[in-house]
Amino acid sequence: MLPKLVTLALALTASFTPVHAAEDPPELDYAAFAAAFRESHGASNATPGSLPLQGLLNSEAFRKFTLGAFDLRISAEALKDRAVAKNFVLAATASLDAQRHWIDWTAFDHEEYESICEDFDTLRKWVKGWSTSSLATIAKFADRDVMESLGAKGSVVAAHERVQRFMCRGEYLGILRSDAPDTQILFAPDRRSMLQLLCYTGWNLIDSRANYWKPGIEKWTSFWNEETQVIALEYPQYPFDFKHAERGADMNEFEKTGLGQHVSEKVTTSLFWRYFGNNDALFYEAALGVNTAISIYEQNNVRTGAPVFKNSGGSSDPFSVFVPGGNPSGGTLPARGVISIITVPLWRETKGEDNYVKPLGKAMKKGKKLASKDRNPNKDARVHFIVFGKKANDTSYVSAPFFGPAAAEKELPGDEYLVDYEEFFRAYSASFFHWLRTRAVGKGDEQNAVLFAQLNKSLATRDQSTPFHAVIEEVYGVPLSAADGETDSLEWRFLTFISKGGR
Repeated sequence: MLPKLVTLALALTASFTPVHAAEDPPELDYAAFAAAFRESHGASNATPGSLPLQGLLNSEAFRKFTLGAFDLRISAEALKDRAVAKNFVLAATASLDAQRHWIDWTAFDHEEYESICEDFDTLRKWVKGWSTSSLATIAKFADRDVMESLGAKGSVVAAHERVQRFMCRGEYLGILRSDAPDTQILFAPDRRSMLQLLCYTGWNLIDSRANYWKPGIEKWTSFWNEETQVIALEYPQYPFDFKHAERGADMNEFEKTGLGQHVSEKVTTSLFWRYFGNNDALFYEAALGVNTAISIYEQNNVRTGAPVFKNSGGSSDPFSVFVPGGNPSGGTLPARGVISIITVPLWRETKGEDNYVKPLGKAMKKGKKLASKDRNPNKDARVHFIVFGKKANDTSYVSAPFFGPAAAEKELPGDEYLVDYEEFFRAYSASFFHWLRTRAVGKGDEQNAVLFAQLNKSLATRDQSTPFHAVIEEVYGVPLSAADGETDSLEWRFLTFISKGGR
């Protein structure tokens, strides 16, 4: 598998346009954060390229926990903190639950499915029972066996072995990977450690430094250091203050399951890359993560690098995302609004509890009115969706299709609408793939699950030169999308579904 940065670059040749910050905001002292990280690991005199993350993770400074396909790591020192240990238990549980729901979507018809589900239940009960005192003991003694120290009985050890083999090998997808749990996740327990890890990564990976030492990273909640995904266990504090960049916010502040939602969404991305490798459909990867959290917690309100709440008068700094559109020169994003608990954007009103059907339906109706007022020649009631600008009355609309080759020919909306456009597309793509898994061939039809599992098996075994939209068409017998509704396609069927209120 190629490093994440390489695969991202390849994927961007599809129907996604890179969107970059519009202005030069204040920046972190990247070198200082990197130096603090090296000093904390006794490597102040190290030179760039000489201090790989993997070497550090295998040192006594970190502890390793294997759960299914995942190799979870966290700072030993941090585990001594009771609050961090509690968060780690939540994160480990979410990592296990994500794998359990993954096989619901990909292996429900496998002969071992029921027995593996029972093993997952056994493991989940064990993980949720981890005590903070036991984790602190593991933190202090590097030579202690993790499973023994955490009280794993023989039945738990056996269940763990079976789940690990099943998830690692991936035979249920028609592939054969290593038995080793080498899908590595490093948890950053607080914002200080997250920023230090980010800046150290930029310092050490010289050729990729520009990808890490840049404005906007101060709000990142996950990133990749080569094959390791780093996931934060705190949000940055809002409003963000560069003088106190290390201040964090509890992920469970607004939702009781906020941390679990965040972790389950992010680790699903790691599963995606483990089984599917390079992929030209970032929207599918992201949608799987969003829908995993909804399946587990019945909602998903994960912050996407900035506050999920609409502007209440202030502004934060620009950041970067990827949105569908064919502008080869890219676009710019204005500053995103600071956190507000008063005004929630349309796409977050239901927190995904309805798989975003209601917000999309509202947006479709309002988009139709705007297009009519604008005398848009396309009268199809399913086509247009409202998007919002910085001010409450500042609106525009975007038009389908949003998937497939035809989406690459679209123009991006104006800069002032790009932040909301990203939120719209997050909801739209997640809702589409939930529909594909549950309603594409009719409500309640088991064939939906069969075809969705086949889609994932086909992605795992496809020739990498075969584009995502071709795999979709092969499995479902109709194109992923089309330029308009005159041609039958999955996206236009989905638009009809939304126009009928999800019926």
